[in-house]
Amino acid sequence: MINTIAVTCQNLKEVSGHAGTCQNYLIYTLIDNIVVDKKLRALSRDEILHNTFHSPIENPDHPIFKADILLTGGIGMGGINRLKMYQVDTFIIAETDPDEAVEKLLRNVLEVLNPNDKQPAGSCGCS
Repeated sequence: MINTIAVTCQNLKEVSGHAGTCQNYLIYTLIDNIVVDKKLRALSRDEILHNTFHSPIENPDHPIFKADILLTGGIGMGGINRLKMYQVDTFIIAETDPDEAVEKLLRNVLEVLNPNDKQPAGSCGCS
């Protein structure tokens, strides 16, 4: 059961790419697959995923590690694998509207891109 979905949303309007440098995330809380809350979570510069993943000591209480699913326009396999260690399923998507992306995910019609293909919104290439 999905309880929390995080969506990269740097400009606060659209799904953004390069999850590793994104500071703004929309966090959707669900109950019985119904969105009951949506909040903005702004990460500090130290909290961005790229810095977190390359830090000598990783913070297991990182706010994005608490999500069940991360939707983003771009992330490398290194980030996907690291998030999986915290039970966060990560999906690269072409959908740009965050609300629409979450609704499509819940209806099982969200188009998910292969992380090895050229990503529309970019990735740093970290492995």
